[in-house]
Amino acid sequence: MTAAMMDSSRRQELTVWLLVFLTILLRARQYFFNRSLWVDEAMLALNIVNRSLHDLFKPLNYSQSPPLGFLCIEKFLITLFGNHDYILRLFPFVASIAAVLILAWLTKRAFPGWTGLAALGIFAFSWPATYYASELRPYSSDVLFTLILLAAAYSCSGPQVPRRNWLWLLGAGVLAPWMSHPALFIMAGIGIVLGFTNLRERIWRNLFWVLGSVLFWGVNFLCIYLLSLRQIIANKMLGEFFQKAFMPLPPWKDWNWFSKNGRMIFENLLHMPFSLGLAILAFGIFYALRRNSKSAAQWSVPILLALVASGLAKYPFWPRFVFFLLPILCFFLAAGIGALHGLATRYIPKIGFLISVGIMVMIFWQPIVFSVKKFMTPENKKDIKSLMAHLCDNGRSQDTIYVHNASKFQFTYYAGFYGINPKKTVFGIRAKDSAGPLYADIDKLAGCSRVWFLFANRYYKNRLDHEKSMLRYLKRKGVQKKRFGATGAALYLFDLSRGIEPFWQ
Repeated sequence: MTAAMMDSSRRQELTVWLLVFLTILLRARQYFFNRSLWVDEAMLALNIVNRSLHDLFKPLNYSQSPPLGFLCIEKFLITLFGNHDYILRLFPFVASIAAVLILAWLTKRAFPGWTGLAALGIFAFSWPATYYASELRPYSSDVLFTLILLAAAYSCSGPQVPRRNWLWLLGAGVLAPWMSHPALFIMAGIGIVLGFTNLRERIWRNLFWVLGSVLFWGVNFLCIYLLSLRQIIANKMLGEFFQKAFMPLPPWKDWNWFSKNGRMIFENLLHMPFSLGLAILAFGIFYALRRNSKSAAQWSVPILLALVASGLAKYPFWPRFVFFLLPILCFFLAAGIGALHGLATRYIPKIGFLISVGIMVMIFWQPIVFSVKKFMTPENKKDIKSLMAHLCDNGRSQDTIYVHNASKFQFTYYAGFYGINPKKTVFGIRAKDSAGPLYADIDKLAGCSRVWFLFANRYYKNRLDHEKSMLRYLKRKGVQKKRFGATGAALYLFDLSRGIEPFWQ
């Protein structure tokens, strides 16, 4: 029996390292593909590149709101290694690798056996976790600091906790909110659960450490709030943009909100059927609360706090903003899988194993297939770099470049890399519900023999497709000489020298 247990332990250890290797491989493939920055990344990149370190502590342009620590690290990296998009994405990539290593450490202790491997596997094949490892956004670092805090809290959960563990938790709680906004939910959950548990069990030494840590965290949070968070919260544009991501209050006012957002989270973050995922998640929460109520409560409370903050219109409950909860979802799903396997093999021994295999296939099939597909063909949202390279190779000194308004941030960031003269560039007007302003832009270019029209971020609203509308008018106004297409982007060369009168007025 001892030999069999040791053999099983070796297989599990080998599987852990295999999953860690696959996770790193998937993320490295997407990172080194070095896709173009898309519009949100470009807006943040322009702030980081064009501002001094001191100015990054002021409200950013374009309603950008990443944590201050994230901005400081990004500024340090481009100062040290130079301004390149793959340098800007280096910290998210490193954070994603560190996160999977901490997750492997934590699952080995919280979920010994094959259940922990299920949690690690769900995380490994989550496509958003792979994608955000190469995105100039703080989502990967959100997950990293969620795991750092949970690991630190786990090490402080016993009756006899060494001082170094409390110092680890204290330090993690001080650093985390500078690096991750949603870390506050994790810290609040840890403080509430550890405080209540030690008070109930009358472990006064531990309670002293918990209260001291919470007090220190509170002072630290006040500094962050005064420096950054109060301006973000007061930003009306952000509040209006994410209006649909706020939970209705009272909750029964709109039950469809929970169904719609829950479906998006399961399908976007986990790539699994909503009904199946929700059932396993609910079963896992119930099972985890019975088996290890302290850890399960620390994982549950941040979800509830994020929902409350969403109901108060302070934090959007949207897939990319609740991405920090991915490890917690993996824990509960793994607990549900383990519990269902135990019940199936106990009460239906003849087919229980087959039922467990069927559940695993339904959970892992789509994420694995999608990950393999993206490994073969990495994600490339808006490939403006291909357009810029084509402009650089085929443009002439007398050419005019028209950049659609929704593409101006990407173009502005990359223009210097390709030696494009900004004086020969015309940025389109912002238009929402009417194509008239777009046509007026074209009329201003009448008489030009070579005009490049660049679209790298397609704008479509209320059945108005800007690119198609402009092309229809351009073909009446002039002659199309060339078209160059790339993933999610297109470049057109028109001769507008014949100057047809505008028909839209």
